[in-house]
Amino acid sequence: MEARYACFLKGREGEFARAKEMEAFRQSVSETKEVLLLESIQRSKKQLEKKQQEMMKQIKYSRSRNISHKGEKYSLTYGYVVEVQP
Repeated sequence: MEARYACFLKGREGEFARAKEMEAFRQSVSETKEVLLLESIQRSKKQLEKKQQEMMKQIKYSRSRNISHKGEKYSLTYGYVVEVQP
């Protein structure tokens, strides 16, 4: 019986060390993925903010020229608006 256990133990000798190495590798991969995900989220937030700033600049510019988003001129009127009835 001891021969069977000895053979069994020889086959399993380095498995614990390999399991530790694999776990360390998995942890490092997991941490790297997390860091990359956070960087990606930050990058997308910055891009969104930049787009919003550009949009606000365009809106401000078009308002200063009284041009709508369709490119048509308009004017702001204050007070009563007369509606045409058929």
